[in-house]
Amino acid sequence: MTILFSISQENTQAVLSYTPLVMRVLRPTDPVAFEEVHQIGMAKRSLVQKLFGPRPKAASEVVLPDRQDRIRELDLGESLFGLHFLLKGEYPSGTAPLNFLLEIPGPIVCIETNRGIVRVIPPDYVQYINNKLSAESDEAIMSRFSPDAMNEQEIPPGIWDGASDLGDPRDYLLKHLHALRAFISDAATDNRGIVM
Repeated sequence: MTILFSISQENTQAVLSYTPLVMRVLRPTDPVAFEEVHQIGMAKRSLVQKLFGPRPKAASEVVLPDRQDRIRELDLGESLFGLHFLLKGEYPSGTAPLNFLLEIPGPIVCIETNRGIVRVIPPDYVQYINNKLSAESDEAIMSRFSPDAMNEQEIPPGIWDGASDLGDPRDYLLKHLHALRAFISDAATDNRGIVM
């Protein structure tokens, strides 16, 4: 499952300043998830930071600054892999910025958590991605659909020949492409960052 979250610029800056805060986005009602990552962050502090830095806050004191932020989500599921192929015409690589679904182009920041790698896309790069994504028509993107190439490269979820309960693979990808376009456009319009 691949879920994208859009968060306010203020919360994006907070996450980039103190990366364990990303767990407050991903699992806002799970204090244990944040506590685990917070403890990892505390353990990684240098000796100088431990001796001369400010007293670290308890996990319960560390919150996202914009508490009014209505975090938005988009669940792409495994369509992410097919969309990456369509956006870049290749898998798994590609060039920035439209390789953002699977790669780490430009200023995307990776955060290592005990639950895997999380990527944070700053608001200005979300705008850049939106501009590039808006410049390509659905027809141009869907023209890269190639069931043979996608099956040969074993791109999940492996439905490209049409033998699936998900229906027509082109319709499946187009539906998720439209959802992705709308999500990115809304985030760019509202100057939001994206966590994925």
